[in-house]
Amino acid sequence: MENFLNRFYDKIGPIASKIATQKHLIAVRDGLVLVMPLTIVGSIFIIIGELPIQAYQDFMVGIFGEAFWGSFVWDMAFPATLGISALVAVFGIAYSYVHNEGIDGLPAGAIALAAYFFLLNFSILEEAGDVGGYFGAEGLFVAIVTALITGIIYAKLVKKDIVIKLPDSVPPTILRSFVALIPSIVILTLFFFIRLGFAATTYETVQNFIIKFMQAPLMVSINTFTGTMLTSVLKSVLWTFGLHGDQIVGSITDPIVTANYLTNVELLKQGLEPIYIHSAGFAEIFLNFGGTGSTLGLLLAMKFACKSKAVHQIANLGLVPSLFNISEPIMFGLPVVLNPIMMIPFILVTLAVGALAYFAFALNLVNYIIVSPPWTTPIFFSGYLATGGDFRAVILQVVLLAVSFILYLPFVRYIDRDYYTKEIEGETE
Repeated sequence: MENFLNRFYDKIGPIASKIATQKHLIAVRDGLVLVMPLTIVGSIFIIIGELPIQAYQDFMVGIFGEAFWGSFVWDMAFPATLGISALVAVFGIAYSYVHNEGIDGLPAGAIALAAYFFLLNFSILEEAGDVGGYFGAEGLFVAIVTALITGIIYAKLVKKDIVIKLPDSVPPTILRSFVALIPSIVILTLFFFIRLGFAATTYETVQNFIIKFMQAPLMVSINTFTGTMLTSVLKSVLWTFGLHGDQIVGSITDPIVTANYLTNVELLKQGLEPIYIHSAGFAEIFLNFGGTGSTLGLLLAMKFACKSKAVHQIANLGLVPSLFNISEPIMFGLPVVLNPIMMIPFILVTLAVGALAYFAFALNLVNYIIVSPPWTTPIFFSGYLATGGDFRAVILQVVLLAVSFILYLPFVRYIDRDYYTKEIEGETE
C-alpha cells in the first residue's frame, strides 16, 4: 500500500503543483478574491432585505416607506455590490497578473477595465434590455479573458521596454502614466478591432459568443451530479496526499461556481427561481463543514468515541479551527494525510455527503443558495444564511454531519485502538 501511495504521489504531485502555481490561474484566483468583499456585503444586504418574515417586512416598510424599502436590495444594494462583480474582477485579475510579474499592476487594471468596455456594444445590449447584466454575472467569463489578455500583453511590452521613457526626476505618478501609454494604445486598439470583428458576425458581441461556447456549457457541466462529485472527490484525493485540493481544483472551478451563484442571485432579482445547485458556497457549506471531507464529523468521532489520550488531544487542538472550517490540525495531526486507513472514509464521506446534499437540492427539499456567507461561517449558521433563512438547510446539515460521523467512526476507532494500545504498553513498562 505504501508503495502504491508513493507512486501515486510521484505522478500526481508534480501535476497538481504545476496547476497550483500556474500564473494565469493564480491571477484569476487572486482577482476573484477582490470580488469576495462585495459578494459578502451584497449577501448581507439580501438577507436584510429579503428576510421572509412578514412582521419584519412590515416593520421595515413602516420605518423607511414602501418605495424605499421595496427598492433597497435590487435597485440600490445589488447594483453596487454583486451587480459590478465582472467590472471588479476584470480590474483585479489584470492587476494580479501584472503584479505577480513584478510590474506595477494598477495601470494594467485600469486598461483592462477600459478594454472590457470596448467589448460592450451598448446599442445591442440596450435593445436586449440587458446592459447592467454584463457588469455582473453574465460578463464574468468575458471579464476573465479580457483581464488575462490585457495582463499578458501589458507585462510583455513593459518587460521588453516598449514604453515611453522619462528622466528619473519625474514624479512616480507621472512616470506610471507615461509607462502605460504605449501598452494602452496597443491593448485598446486590439480590443476595438475585436469588437468590430464580432460585430460583423451573427454573434454581434464577444459576450454572446463566450456565453454560447464557453460560459453556459461550463456552468451547466459543473452543476451536474457528475461534475459536482468529480470536483469534490478530486479535492479530497489531493488532500489525502498533502496537496491543497481546494486551491488546486478551485483555481479552475471557482470562476464557474461564482458565475453560477451570481446567476442565481440575478434570477432571484427577476422574481424567478434559482437554477444552479453547485454554486459558490455549496461545497463549503454542505460538503466541507469542519474543512474538506466534512472533518467536523471526524472530530466528533475522535472526541466522543475514542479512548486514546493522543486522539483526544488532537481533537481538542482541532476543535475551534474545525468550527470555522479549518481542518489542518486534524488532517496533519491524526493524520489523514498519507494515512491509507483514513483515506478511505475521507473520500467515502465526500461521496456520501455530496450525493445527499445534491439530491436534497435537486428534489427541492432545501432552498437554493442565494447568499454567499464567508467560508469560515460555522455549520448551521452557514446553511440558514446561504438559503435565505431556510431552516430545512439546518436540518440537512444535521443529517450530513450525522452521516459523516457514522462513516468516520469505525475507521477512527481502529486508529484509536492502535494509539490506545501503545499508551497502555508505555504505562506498563
